[in-house]
Amino acid sequence: MTARRLPGPERPPIGFTLDGAAMTGLAGDTIAAALLVAGIRRVRITSAGEGRGLWCGMGVCWECLIEVSGEGTMRACVTELREGMVLRLRAGTGPHPA
Repeated sequence: MTARRLPGPERPPIGFTLDGAAMTGLAGDTIAAALLVAGIRRVRITSAGEGRGLWCGMGVCWECLIEVSGEGTMRACVTELREGMVLRLRAGTGPHPA
């Protein structure tokens, strides 16, 4: 199933990168929303090799941790996307930030 945006007011595009790949979201998106619309479901890999992504969607479970250049580890579901963000998928990590 592909995520899609509901009709609403026009919002300007925002450029960011994920593991070096140029991507685009919209102003007001969370990181998780922008990734879901782009078809990205996994934002980290556990030390056991399991993929993790959006679970609760409200910042409680910590499953959507993603590395944000210059800011460290953030929860994708509650962090607003900003122009020029450099994101990196986390690998070999547990459920909570180090």
